[in-house]
Amino acid sequence: MKLVIFDLDQTLVDFITIHDETTLELFRRFFGVDARLTDIDFAGRSLADNFGELARRKNVPADKFSEKLPELLDNYERIFAEKMPQDASRYILPGVKELLIELDKTDNFIVLYTGDSSGTVDTVFQATGLGKYFRFSQYGTEVKTRTEMARKAIEKAAALTRRKFSGKDIVIIGDSVRDIDCGKEFNALTIAVATGFHSAEELAAHKPDYLFKSLKDYRKVLKAISGTSKWVSLVDIIRMIVFVLIALILGLFGASLLFSDLGPGETMTRRLIMAVVFFFLSGLVVSYFTPKFWLLGGLVSWGGALLGFGGLLRGPTTETVIYLLPSIAPAFIGGYLGGVVGRRQLLGKLVRRLFRRG
Repeated sequence: MKLVIFDLDQTLVDFITIHDETTLELFRRFFGVDARLTDIDFAGRSLADNFGELARRKNVPADKFSEKLPELLDNYERIFAEKMPQDASRYILPGVKELLIELDKTDNFIVLYTGDSSGTVDTVFQATGLGKYFRFSQYGTEVKTRTEMARKAIEKAAALTRRKFSGKDIVIIGDSVRDIDCGKEFNALTIAVATGFHSAEELAAHKPDYLFKSLKDYRKVLKAISGTSKWVSLVDIIRMIVFVLIALILGLFGASLLFSDLGPGETMTRRLIMAVVFFFLSGLVVSYFTPKFWLLGGLVSWGGALLGFGGLLRGPTTETVIYLLPSIAPAFIGGYLGGVVGRRQLLGKLVRRLFRRG
């Protein structure tokens, strides 16, 4: 599992014209000057930081700007929402939706960090439908620097997943040199896209791990995201060992189902059905929690039944073979399905959707 942190503006969507119109209207109303975000290097900065830079450029008194900033931000959300078209799908940049759909099928933890406020992000998500792909959003209005924003996102993701993300397990994707510099602070994998204010040459000078003209060729971006995950982390190994032990215990119990004496009134058919269901559920549960090792999960869940070969050593009876062989398939089928559900986190997504509906 990797933590993939996306920037929003000019990485996933391009609403810069609406941002410009909103900024111009507000600066005229509050300060009597013409000012647009594109008058400055706005990329990778918080909205408040950009407003401060514009105010200095336009000679707005510092005390007046500080006094009006909260009102400025509140009005920004409202005016931005008013200018947003109901269907803003054309503002989604090429390859973005396809990339997010494919990432949604993996076990990666996808989050957003942006210099925008929560209200502005909500407006973008409602108009584009992209919000469903992100676990949470970290906003520039909550912290002073982009590095602090990324650190908060990493800490929150760690708390939610109960695992530590570090180094190349963290992927930061953005259109600005500040996204690259921010990623380097955490030794993260940095992916730059030249779809924003900073040119490909400017981005290359900051040496990202990968540089793309856009996200249009999303399959290459997917390979870049997963390319450094060839090695299994220590956490994955520990989880595997723990669940292998659990699987062995379950397998031993399953073996007792297969080879213990029938109870009063119990039939061979009933015992066989119970064993099949048990091995299926064992493989499912174990592999759900260790999706990278679903094959091993299925194998070990069935492995306890290997004790049944003790019966073969005493003499391969028809009854032993009938009991033993059908247990293999449900253990592996359960293991495969558990791996799919765990890898795509389908259970978590279902729970989140149910809570949203409630």
